[in-house]
Amino acid sequence: MRLMKTPAFMIWAGVSTLWIVIWLSIVISSWDSAMAGINALHIQRVNRCVSNYADMAARERCLILMDLEQFQARSVSIFNRALGIGGPPLFGLMVVLYLGRRSKSSPGRRR
Repeated sequence: MRLMKTPAFMIWAGVSTLWIVIWLSIVISSWDSAMAGINALHIQRVNRCVSNYADMAARERCLILMDLEQFQARSVSIFNRALGIGGPPLFGLMVVLYLGRRSKSSPGRRR
């Protein structure tokens, strides 16, 4: 509880809040264009599957792989955005906690 009243924690909280709000607004505003790129690439690859494979079984396997690639691209996109939003504030919190514990430990225990 004492940590929440320290100046370092208050600075971290303010900067983290600002970081999250700014990056969340950037992610929300650019979401449609990012997904449009993923969808355009998917359509291009689906058309290539249809034109390259005359055998129906081979075409279906190719289409299944393209659907999997689209799913993975969307999942990675979501994860990267969440990591970009939450990663730096969490790293900053770890630094603040480490420095707070280090300054309160006894001098004999420090190396």
